[in-house]
Amino acid sequence: MTTARRSISAPSAWDRICSGVGYHLDNLGRWLIVNAPAIGSTYAACLAPGVPRLRPRPGWVFAEEYYDQRRWLACRRGALWEAAREKDLAVPITVRWHSGTTVDLTLGNDNSLCLYVCGSFEPNEFAFLDRVLKPGMVFVDVGANDGYYTLFAARRVGPSGRVVAAEPSSRERARGSIGPVMSTARQESGSGRLVSLSRRYCANLRRSLPKMR
Repeated sequence: MTTARRSISAPSAWDRICSGVGYHLDNLGRWLIVNAPAIGSTYAACLAPGVPRLRPRPGWVFAEEYYDQRRWLACRRGALWEAAREKDLAVPITVRWHSGTTVDLTLGNDNSLCLYVCGSFEPNEFAFLDRVLKPGMVFVDVGANDGYYTLFAARRVGPSGRVVAAEPSSRERARGSIGPVMSTARQESGSGRLVSLSRRYCANLRRSLPKMR
């Protein structure tokens, strides 16, 4: 029995240079994050990705740019992300988001892994909403979590529309991330109405619905 083998080509000189530069940058970034947080945050901001494109990406996988594709800049940002996660450091970072908005993140969690390290977050869903949402429409975000869909929808429906965001999870509300996003979304929607449903309201709503058999 013969086994097919795929030939492995030797890395080019350019590949070796990129690998060597990346190695030293990663060490520098980790040191800054731990020993000089202010400078480390500035360094992390310099590496931040650009605005993600609103286009479908069939077969998109969570954090594929870092774990599977090993993109060069994603690996540099990933070194900072891993350092913050391992040392349990709170490193704030702001990234540019769709339609001129920004999102505040903290390195070391899944949100910053997607939005900062990889520069993508559920691109197919956002590409769909980009085509569907129009000014004046009503958008309901049930399970708003950190409010990324809420923020995007508020910009799309505009002052004449309405965004309703419901987050019944006490765990998510305790993290405190939905509040700032809701404030920003209110600004994005202008005079339009944006409503955050309370835990009590959601509990009453669940009790009022007929039980499913």
